[in-house]
Amino acid sequence: MGAGGGTERLVDPAGKSYYQSADIDVVGISSVDKMMVAGECKFKNEKMGEDVYDTLIRRSKAVAGTYRLGAILLFSLSGFSEQFRMLKDDTVRFYTLEDIYHVKRTAIITSSTQNEDDHV
Repeated sequence: MGAGGGTERLVDPAGKSYYQSADIDVVGISSVDKMMVAGECKFKNEKMGEDVYDTLIRRSKAVAGTYRLGAILLFSLSGFSEQFRMLKDDTVRFYTLEDIYHVKRTAIITSSTQNEDDHV
């Protein structure tokens, strides 16, 4: 951990160290399981690449402390590079805007169907 909680130590090419805030878009922690999920959201017109994953892993280490990183959630407006999708990491979950709308639509349909069944 850096100088304070949620910071990461960076070293410039000259060897000078400094600390930077470890900005993570999504964090979930379970004190029961001692696990953490971390996620990144990108609303850009370009596909997300492995550089985002590498940065998230690095920043998660600065925040995690005694928690084990159990899942990595990546949300991207424009999808993911093909090379990135080939990543061999079972903890990574990829979500596009279409995935989110599909889940939301399915949940709404399921909810309204259940409510209709309750009134029968």
